[in-house]
Amino acid sequence: MVAMGCGRGPLWVFGDGSGDDLGGGENDCDRADLLFVVDDSPSMQAHQRDLANNVPAFLEGVQRLVEDGTDLHVGVTTTDAYHGNTAPCDVLGGLVTATSGSHSSWSECGPFASGARYMTNADPLAEDFACTAMVGTVGSVTEQPLRAAAEALDPNGAAASCNAGFRRRDALLVLVVVTDEADQSPGLSQRWALDLRDSQGGDDALAVVSLIGEGDDCGEGVACYEPRVEAFTETFAHGFVGSIDGDYAEQFDDAIDVVAAACAGD
Repeated sequence: MVAMGCGRGPLWVFGDGSGDDLGGGENDCDRADLLFVVDDSPSMQAHQRDLANNVPAFLEGVQRLVEDGTDLHVGVTTTDAYHGNTAPCDVLGGLVTATSGSHSSWSECGPFASGARYMTNADPLAEDFACTAMVGTVGSVTEQPLRAAAEALDPNGAAASCNAGFRRRDALLVLVVVTDEADQSPGLSQRWALDLRDSQGGDDALAVVSLIGEGDDCGEGVACYEPRVEAFTETFAHGFVGSIDGDYAEQFDDAIDVVAAACAGD
């Protein structure tokens, strides 16, 4: 399915959105875990601002498509070991609770209401997300969003103790990747996708939303994106790819349809 947006090209949605390709599993969409992997390299200042300004509407949309009182977990990590995290959480995949460095919010954003390193319904989500998403632009230029996502979600990884309680096996998992450069995670992007799918028990309760840079060989009127993250996202039944230079509000509105399809098994 292709949905036209007002960015630089069409927005690609994989799966027909009908729920017919969801398989036979049952999803618990009363619980949703949203992980944002945000590029903190020097080129990301404007993109982080756009993300912070538009994600609250995306979160509201997620809440609208499930029952009232949805139990949300919202976490932010970066494409490298974030310099604003203190030990032992200054590792790849560690969730952000405080920001520092150029173009960041320079704030102590957490701990949050639960006392953990992720936000919940008990937090002012719009305010706290804006704080954590402005991670600044002094991160490594060796961006590894796919590996960062895996590390953030790994129950046995280096960030596991820091991120304890964030991921729930009976909850919908929504992964949002925001990067303007090529992914440099080791290994094949399809391998990272397979590992994520396996850890979630399949596609039935998993949605991936990627706002990424466009490829170098895009012709006029042709949508093409950074190939590794695009290939990763295409692997999932409920995947959405949009341009990081496009209209965030419209793209997140379209991405809600993908999340809704992942919930359609209820």
